[in-house]
Amino acid sequence: MTDTTERRCYPRYKISPIVRIILPEGQTISGIMQDVSQGGMLVALSVELELERTYQIEVTDSQGVFCLLGEALRLHLPPRSADGGQVSGFRVGFEFVGIDAATGERLGRLLEEVAA
Repeated sequence: MTDTTERRCYPRYKISPIVRIILPEGQTISGIMQDVSQGGMLVALSVELELERTYQIEVTDSQGVFCLLGEALRLHLPPRSADGGQVSGFRVGFEFVGIDAATGERLGRLLEEVAA
């Protein structure tokens, strides 16, 4: 028997603020955060991102904007429409990397706000 229980290091919280992804070339794209945890986030985007690249993610909390670095590790393709065509939109799973103490505190406060 296969155990299909999802095992995560941190609890995920549903949240839907707009975030900005800064591409390595400097352009920005907006997305909607789907969920967030201490270890990463899921973001809905209108464009596909290259996996295994690190992106700067601008997040807004009650104190303003702060930045996280996230490596794009998972790409969830949109479902197909009833006629078999591809629906637009992607969901990208990011794992946070290189979080310093100050950024970790901001992320912790964001999670506390969401969990409350």
